[in-house]
Order: sequence, then C-alpha cells, then structure tokens
Amino acid sequence: MPKSEEEFLKMVEARKAVRDADVAFARSIGAFVTEDRGEEFPPWEIAYIGITESGKRVRLDRICSLWRIEPVIELRDARYAVLGPKVVRIYMRDAPPGIIMTLYGQIPVQADGFIDEREFYFRSRGTHWSMSIGGENPIRQPDWYYEAYYGEWPSAGYITEAEAKNFIEEAADLFRKGKPSMQKPEIKK
Repeated sequence: MPKSEEEFLKMVEARKAVRDADVAFARSIGAFVTEDRGEEFPPWEIAYIGITESGKRVRLDRICSLWRIEPVIELRDARYAVLGPKVVRIYMRDAPPGIIMTLYGQIPVQADGFIDEREFYFRSRGTHWSMSIGGENPIRQPDWYYEAYYGEWPSAGYITEAEAKNFIEEAADLFRKGKPSMQKPEIKK
C-alpha cells in the first residue's frame, strides 16, 4: 500500500506505462479483436497477450476458453472498468514440449491451457489432484479425466509449483499413451 499521495501517483503512472506498453505490443502483433459483449453492452476492442516467467510479452497463437474474460461479470464491478482498448495478460509458465499453461492459486492450486492443442484444466485441493483434457468444456464435460490421491486433507491444496508441473506432465503422459479416462463425477449447476 502506498504511504503517501506521491507514492500512489508513481504507482498509477507505472501501471499506466505497463498498460500503454501492452497496448502497443498487442497492436504491433495484430492481436486486437472486437468481441460482442451481449445486448446490454457495446462491443469492445480486446487483445490477449502472453507474459512469460521472465516478463517478456509474447503472441498467443491460440486462446484457451478458460482465459477469456466474461464481460458481464467484469463490468458489474467498476474497479475493473477500462476505457479504450483492453489487454488481458495471460501469465505463462515454463512447460514441457506440447504443453502451454498458466498456473495459479492455492486452495485450490489450478492450471489451464493446452496439451497437444487440446484444452486442459488441472486442480489440486483437499486430498486429490485431477486433470481434465478436451471436450467442449474441459471443466464440466472433458473428453479425458484423471484423478490421483495426494495425501491427508488439506495437503493437496498447498502443492508447490514444481509438484503441479510434475502432475500435469504425468497426466499428459497418460493421456498421450491412451490410458482410458476415469469417470468424472457429475458437476451440479
């Protein structure tokens, strides 16, 4: 938290500089698209860019459906309102070949992205971790699902980034080898 008005203004200027640089990068690679936000809101100009672990901006050739912003949810809260073009930063993590992912959170630890160009969703919480791959919705109706025991409650919600990456790679290997999918529990709406 800034201690003075001067520190606050410096922080605001720094954030504006990052946003301006993101917009310039997105324009330079042709990443902006116009997306419809439904009848209640006018269309908006939006771009999705990747940010590597080293902080470098990169072009994303594909956008995972789980990365997309739900405009109605975002616009309900004025704190998220952005005038002009919007750039969404997707924080990419180093991953093995054929895997593009974001990794975030604790309780649960989650990741999403692509395995061999199929969307995936990873989740670790409580006593288990799970991986869903493919399908129209990889969370609710995946084509392939795997779940494994991790340990006593609530240890799975506190796994390290390295452990999460290892589990994702393990599940990707099982998927690639054609291991049959486990039955995914029905998710209630």
